[in-house]
Amino acid sequence: MSTVSSTSSSPDPGARRGAVAACIDGVEYRFTRLSWRARNRAVHRGVDVDVDGVELRPMSFGQALLRASLDSFMREGQVQPVTDAWLAELPVALSDQLIEAAVGVNRRRVVPVEEGATCARGTTVFVQGVAYCLAPWSWGTRNRLLADAVRGGPGIGSASSPEIDPARLHERALAVTCVSVDGRAPAPTWLDELDADVGDALLEYLLAGGELEPEDAHELVAAVRAGRDHDGITLYTLCRDFGWTPAQVRAQRAIDVDVLMCVHRAMGERGPAPPGRAAPTYGDANSGNETVILISQDPA
Repeated sequence: MSTVSSTSSSPDPGARRGAVAACIDGVEYRFTRLSWRARNRAVHRGVDVDVDGVELRPMSFGQALLRASLDSFMREGQVQPVTDAWLAELPVALSDQLIEAAVGVNRRRVVPVEEGATCARGTTVFVQGVAYCLAPWSWGTRNRLLADAVRGGPGIGSASSPEIDPARLHERALAVTCVSVDGRAPAPTWLDELDADVGDALLEYLLAGGELEPEDAHELVAAVRAGRDHDGITLYTLCRDFGWTPAQVRAQRAIDVDVLMCVHRAMGERGPAPPGRAAPTYGDANSGNETVILISQDPA
């Protein structure tokens, strides 16, 4: 009968990863807790995404995670490397146990994200005491990165049903939008050193503002039809009435937006102008070189 026990060593401060030993039937297997880029790629080896939906391939995911995470094992007191040939010869029962151990070592732990100030460069968020400045997830950026993430090559996808490489999309999203880490430009290798849970937290925060979810769209439409207040309606109203862009609206002082919307609602409740106060009409003042003087008398 197989038994599994795990012990964790101190995390590697350079790569922000921890080494974990799992003992199965008296053999010690050494795993590494993966960085964000490595885990992101392993996870999405088991996911196919196209316009028709998402297909999950659990065994491909498990095997990719095991290959990336299992570093070595001890046999007769000697450290043995993990090779593709060795993995291919694993008994099914042992392979399943090792995959279970790899999943446990790399299981996601949810970490909180605290939103800070917004400036011209983007929004600062704090995750585990580190400040990340994320540029806005613009419409153009989203479309460009989605197009860049379409898999190419013979036999892969089609013009009508292209396949998306989610791992590439996620990596490019963080690489493009993160403009600073603790006030400094990110190092070229920062995604390789980024803690996996921190990376997922940043990605979720980023993508949450990247697309209007169907349920949010239904709520907004319902608010329009029912005449209820909604942040989306306020945004539309201010852009329409003042010629602002959404970014300019968000940059206004909160109290100024409240004042403008208060006046807007009050004026809308006044109804049509009373009889006899209609705006005067004028003739055509553009008649060649003639000078036309227009005189209007207030009927009141």
